[in-house]
Amino acid sequence: PNLIHCKLERSAIDVSIASFPLRGRSIIGRQRSGDHCDFFSEELSTGNRIVIAGRRESKISREQLAVQLLSRKHVLVTNLSELNPVVLVASCSLEPRESKVLKFDFSIRLPGRRLYFVAP
Repeated sequence: PNLIHCKLERSAIDVSIASFPLRGRSIIGRQRSGDHCDFFSEELSTGNRIVIAGRRESKISREQLAVQLLSRKHVLVTNLSELNPVVLVASCSLEPRESKVLKFDFSIRLPGRRLYFVAP
């Protein structure tokens, strides 16, 4: 399956913390008050809910990104946040409510972490 590798950015070293499968329309964001972990994936009927940040990390929205698989090589990425832009590494920023079709492999920088999207 297509995957997301989440790495924390700590000084000059990226620390890998988790990998998650992409399926359908995955929602990526921070922990909700009822969640027990800072990093996990939950299967939904339409895709996965992927938590990549603790609830106190206010620069990452609870629903920051939607990643819709279009094919094995392409996705539609939407910044769901009302306030927080994201940086598409080696490309541009994705402003709040903006969408863009991207080809695997690519990465997105969020505050304190980087998400690597890879195809099988």
